[in-house]
Formats: sequence, C-alpha cells, structure tokens
Amino acid sequence: MPALSPSEIARYNRDGLLIPDYRIPAARLVELRAALDEMLANNPE
Repeated sequence: MPALSPSEIARYNRDGLLIPDYRIPAARLVELRAALDEMLANNPE
C-alpha cells in the first residue's frame, strides 16, 4: 500500500479524515455484482 502524500496528510490534519482516491476496476465490479446477485438469488429471505 502506498504511503500518504504530504497533501493527503495535510488534508487529514485539516479535516480529521481522508477519503481514499482510488477506483475498483470495472471488471472486478462486474465479478462482485455477479457474486452478489447469486448470493441474493440463493438466499431470498
């Protein structure tokens, strides 16, 4: 995991939190959505 940049540290010190700036790759989102759909279909209650 990469270290925080000086601007990220400053933002954390100023705001008290830091929202990560990253994206899950689209292909991985498709896999996760399919797994969620399957789980919900197999467990309707």
